[in-house]
Amino acid sequence: MMCLIAVTTRANFVLQMGLFLSVMSSSSSLVSSAPVSQTTAVVGAGVLGSSLCRQILQDPDLSSMKVTGVTKTDNRHETIRKQVLVDSADDRLDLKLSDD
Repeated sequence: MMCLIAVTTRANFVLQMGLFLSVMSSSSSLVSSAPVSQTTAVVGAGVLGSSLCRQILQDPDLSSMKVTGVTKTDNRHETIRKQVLVDSADDRLDLKLSDD
């Protein structure tokens, strides 16, 4: 399963986060007992987008989900990685450029 979230404004962030959590909670009841690897792409992983990435990765109900943060440049990738990851060994965060 792949989920794409584009973060553009604070209001959009709140709306997208609410929709995301709603979809994830309803889809978890549809998933069989077999583990499912899910990936979410957050397009616009700046201040708000990196906050969303962090919330997804810290949610115990989404512990198998991987997150791809998409940015225009790689100037802040290390900063984003430090802000998002509580455990620096966590390999569930991938940062990519929008041109990739």
